[in-house]
Amino acid sequence: MRKSVVRSKPGTSHYRLPTSGSGLSSHYGLPTSGSRLSSDSRLRTSDLKLPTSPELFIDAWYANNSFVDYDKNNFVQYLIARFGFDVADTLVGRYRIGTHSHWEGATVFWQLDAKGNLRTGKVMLYNKQTGKRVKQPHNHITWMHTLISKQFSVSSVQSSVGSGQFAVSSKESSANCPPQTANQQNSANCPPRTANFQASSANCQPQTANFKLRQCLFGEHLLPEAPHIPVAIVESEKTAIIASALMPAFTWLACGSLDGLNTDKCRILAGRKVMLFPDVNGYDKWLAKARQLQRENPALRIEVSAMLEQHATEENRKQGVDIADVVFGGF
Repeated sequence: MRKSVVRSKPGTSHYRLPTSGSGLSSHYGLPTSGSRLSSDSRLRTSDLKLPTSPELFIDAWYANNSFVDYDKNNFVQYLIARFGFDVADTLVGRYRIGTHSHWEGATVFWQLDAKGNLRTGKVMLYNKQTGKRVKQPHNHITWMHTLISKQFSVSSVQSSVGSGQFAVSSKESSANCPPQTANQQNSANCPPRTANFQASSANCQPQTANFKLRQCLFGEHLLPEAPHIPVAIVESEKTAIIASALMPAFTWLACGSLDGLNTDKCRILAGRKVMLFPDVNGYDKWLAKARQLQRENPALRIEVSAMLEQHATEENRKQGVDIADVVFGGF
């Protein structure tokens, strides 16, 4: 019988990214026993086949070490309260939800593309009781490529994934992390470090001259496992996760914001049937965007749901609610 991560003691996890090139679809099922997947199920730097172009990605170490401490993860605790342990456990594994201690209780929504590459991760803080984003005293949103960049932009800095601390130094290694070169395999407990840590189109160093972030749709990694299931796209990662539990007839993805839907992200959807579910104040904008995407990619079959336009009240419009708020019973 599978041991649930959300029931496990703090610091344990069995959600690991698959080894590159071994077939993504075979790794999306949850393990049948144990609190962790075997080390062979992790995406290792030594196994990662980087493209011949200068396109780099965030090392899987950062994601694999975020799959811990769900008892401290406010969003996961909210999912448990709403759906129960078993459904929450499935959602955490399906969407590869991580934990980060940049803020106490923070969540990482990893952008894992269809080839298994980590593009970036959005770090957000939620209220565990209401499931709403924490916006006071400021909006609690940052990015993994930004946090990782800061580790390499100073001589020595501490950061964290999960609740454990790790140190990165450009001059000397920490006591627990031996010096590493580009040809050495990373220690399981140490972040990847190279002297020439660079960034180009999709990596994690926005402060370098070559950096150009290339995001993908949140949940894109789910597409290969269900090539014939229609795709639904919403703005927020939270909405995609909740909707996937309540309307499993779709593969639910998120573009991250009202303006997050673009041609580059949607190329992966060519030949798929796609339904857009904009937030209540975004219908007109997404309708225009859908027409543009259709012109640019004729192989894309895309429609825009008018569900919120038909059901939202004036108060809903003032609040800027999404499909989860209105259609799915006040989440």
